[in-house]
Amino acid sequence: MASVKACAPYFYMIVSQCTYAGSSILDKLALGQGLSALVFVVYRHLIAMLILAPLAYVLERNRRPSFSFGVMLKIFILAMLGITIQQNVYYVGLHLISPTIASALGNVIPAFTFLLAIVLRMEKLNLKTVRGRAKLAGAIFCITGALIFTFWKGDAWLKGSALMLFGYFACSVSLVLQASICEIYPAKLTMNAVMCFFAALQSSALSLIFERNASSWRMFPLFTHLILCIVFVWFTNLKYSRVEIDEVRFEWAECMLDYI
Repeated sequence: MASVKACAPYFYMIVSQCTYAGSSILDKLALGQGLSALVFVVYRHLIAMLILAPLAYVLERNRRPSFSFGVMLKIFILAMLGITIQQNVYYVGLHLISPTIASALGNVIPAFTFLLAIVLRMEKLNLKTVRGRAKLAGAIFCITGALIFTFWKGDAWLKGSALMLFGYFACSVSLVLQASICEIYPAKLTMNAVMCFFAALQSSALSLIFERNASSWRMFPLFTHLILCIVFVWFTNLKYSRVEIDEVRFEWAECMLDYI
């Protein structure tokens, strides 16, 4: 039983990453058929909020602290960095490169997060231990591999990869911020539901500015991809609701140690 519990973080991380990969493929297909990325982000997170809000209300009603202005402001910034900026930049970049490369570039997220955590003194790097050397080597390999992909094929891939890396950096900043918020607001499902609400509002504002074609808001072309959104939201929040944020943040380094 103890071994099953010890393997749970790895299982949830693997399932989450497989869902990310599937999302990249279907998103690329949708964008190729003329789907508006801005509108998709709005609908995706409206549905995510509708799924998470009842779950958060039922599962966290006895341990959900009240929101202060400071916490709400941090969650608003978290939604802006980790969802609004990251996903809209991601979809623009996905127009220019393949979903395979998009998923491969996603490996920089743990590397960026690890380096940011060191700079902010949330993580200590001890090169005298195998664990510390594995973390540093993993960060170097991830960033080096991303740079190789970036310069691999011409200007379009360079622009697309650069946009992807910018979006993934914003995601890494949001993960570090999320870790600090979870320390003062432990109701993770509630926090994620509020994040999705703020992300939908922010993306709606962007859509009204940049996407003025009313036909882009039709639901039918989005149906298949919103089904994926439901699966993605379920697995992602299942992971965060069962695994402590500090375990999730650097789980990639733990996986490396198992192979050494």
